[in-house]
Amino acid sequence: MKKWIRPIGRFLAWWGGISALLGPFSVCPFCGRSGCPGGAASAGFFGAIIAGMIFIGRGLKGLLRRATGAMKGK
Repeated sequence: MKKWIRPIGRFLAWWGGISALLGPFSVCPFCGRSGCPGGAASAGFFGAIIAGMIFIGRGLKGLLRRATGAMKGK
């Protein structure tokens, strides 16, 4: 399996899960109704932002761990 497929699938899973959790509580930023498609779009947008922060944070943590481990070995 390609190395890039698993991280993309993991990001999409986080995005979908967070968007699903935010969906029932989201309201449209324009009209203020909860059933408006704008509310679902805003939940998806914020879900992508939060999933990106989780995804990038884990990558940076692993990168720093490898970098400091390499420094310890020298």
